[in-house]
Amino acid sequence: MSESYDKTKHLEFIQQAISRMAHNSFMCKGWAITLFAALEAINGDKWQFLIYAIPEFVALLAFWYLDAYYLSLERLFRELYEDVRTHDFTADPYSMKTGVCGIGKTLKAMLSISEFLLYLTLIIFISWRLYYDRDTTPGFL
Repeated sequence: MSESYDKTKHLEFIQQAISRMAHNSFMCKGWAITLFAALEAINGDKWQFLIYAIPEFVALLAFWYLDAYYLSLERLFRELYEDVRTHDFTADPYSMKTGVCGIGKTLKAMLSISEFLLYLTLIIFISWRLYYDRDTTPGFL
């Protein structure tokens, strides 16, 4: 082990990465809600809702996935933090290598309660609006 290795400093580096991932996840939620509210406010006429519904739906799915990706990265950095805290890193000091953040971990994060409830609520609202507006929109379904 290097004489200059400082475990506290290593833990601080990892904690900064965790904070960045949490901040990015929070920003995704904020942008998703802002986009949702803005598009809902714009479409005053019922026929305009059809124009905005599909892009709104796709954007919410994209934000949901990106938010879940940051959450899964945050979880990986938390695991690394725990490993550094409890073990001796002699081979690779100051390592920031985490496990692979694959699609499976991201999808698992998408189904976490904080992600699932927020985005599903927004998607259900859009779906409800599509269903409700179908009878009052000429030429729709």
